[in-house]
Amino acid sequence: DEKTIDLIEMLFNAIIDDDSIPKLVTNLLLRLQIPVIKVAMIDENFITSGDHPCKTTLNIIAHLGRGISSQQDALFTDLESIIDNILNEFDVDLSSFENAVDALEIIEDKELDKAAQTERQTQKAVLQAHAREMVLTELQHHVKNKTLAKPAQKLILRNWSTLMFHRYIKFGKDSD
Repeated sequence: DEKTIDLIEMLFNAIIDDDSIPKLVTNLLLRLQIPVIKVAMIDENFITSGDHPCKTTLNIIAHLGRGISSQQDALFTDLESIIDNILNEFDVDLSSFENAVDALEIIEDKELDKAAQTERQTQKAVLQAHAREMVLTELQHHVKNKTLAKPAQKLILRNWSTLMFHRYIKFGKDSD
């Protein structure tokens, strides 16, 4: 039992020493120290199993918590709620940790979807900025040292540039 407690202490010391995990999340994880010790003493598979629900819970919380900077963060609130559930429900069976893993995997999927959506939006914004730059460059090239008739100015500077922008977004630089 003493060696098991020492092992869990080393595990939590590694969590404390990991600078990539914010202090807020570290404090949440430290709240699980006693239940983890109980699990390690009750379940002989804890040490040998790489995908033990208790270990998986700690890993997912640490992974998800890396970007949290405030207690008002919705993700922090979700993680705190899961930890509270574990602390309130855990007795001697692993079902509270198994339920936590299920809930954390759902949260992880939502976070991945959010990240993918943010990445798509960022890519779109970069493409649009690049398209604007390309359109301006092309317009400058075509109207350089030329005097545009007054009626053609609106057509070329507003409508043609808008058309070029949308064509570039849709088909790229090689658009007809």
